[in-house]
Amino acid sequence: MKSHYKNKYEIVENFEENYKVKVYYVEELRNMVKGLEGADAAKLKEDIPKIMAKIKDIGFVEVVKDEELKEFMPKMREQMANVDIEELVPLAKVVMPTFFEGMAELIAASEEAQEELEDMDDMALQMQVPDLDVHMFMKIADGKFSAGSGKIDDADLTITINKDTFLKQMQGESDMMSAYMSGEIKMEGEMAKAMALRPLFEVLADEYGLEMGMGG
Repeated sequence: MKSHYKNKYEIVENFEENYKVKVYYVEELRNMVKGLEGADAAKLKEDIPKIMAKIKDIGFVEVVKDEELKEFMPKMREQMANVDIEELVPLAKVVMPTFFEGMAELIAASEEAQEELEDMDDMALQMQVPDLDVHMFMKIADGKFSAGSGKIDDADLTITINKDTFLKQMQGESDMMSAYMSGEIKMEGEMAKAMALRPLFEVLADEYGLEMGMGG
């Protein structure tokens, strides 16, 4: 097969150019995140979708490796906690669904997670917020993990969250286990399937510093 590059020097130049672009994007993202400090509801609604899109462009693995950017999620929640939850409705289809996609990318990049998946049974989990038309999923099939936005037909467990609880979760103000005990979250299906994901969540916590437990 004929090489796309003319010679090794062109390969090096292309690598260096891609690296410079990535560094520029990361610095741009850092500045966007800093711009959230003290932001009002209007600015949050304008900037957070742009930040999420930039994170997807750069890649979640690169973002969590960056010491400044890895604290983005708690900082964003802190800012969202300062506004009325109704102001967060436009962000409902952006924040958590994007984070679900990020989980899949991080797990795919982790050797430890891949080893855990080898011994895990197939499962499908649907999380939904009907009042906001938000639907997310996690699936394990043939030792591969996938997650993202959308409906699935074969869910072993469906978690239904009411609007206010979901928006408070985005703010970091709601504990999912407490919400379940109080009836704000409904679960239908095999609850053990959700617990089976714990080893993957532990990898996310240990390897990337991301907490994905049932707490808020």
